[in-house]
Amino acid sequence: MKPPRAAKWSGISTALVYKSPALYGAWQTKEKIDGKYVNSDLIENQYPALITYQDFLLMNPVTNTVKGKDSKMNAFKAVSYTHLTLPTNREV
Repeated sequence: MKPPRAAKWSGISTALVYKSPALYGAWQTKEKIDGKYVNSDLIENQYPALITYQDFLLMNPVTNTVKGKDSKMNAFKAVSYTHLTLPTNREV
């Protein structure tokens, strides 16, 4: 099966499939506002459901991601911090 828009499947093209409300039978309409398409009405039971709505929510958990937050798992944090704070033995 070919992907909807690309030559091969990628992470983004698979995400378009598993995040689509059509999986549980709903149709998401869109409106064009200020030149951008935004989600409008959600029409339930428009298509035959492939999975239940509860399974859809389990596949797509709602996460509150904060971009730009300092990661505690950054292995190079100590290296860059040490490099910036160590005194140098060079005279200027």
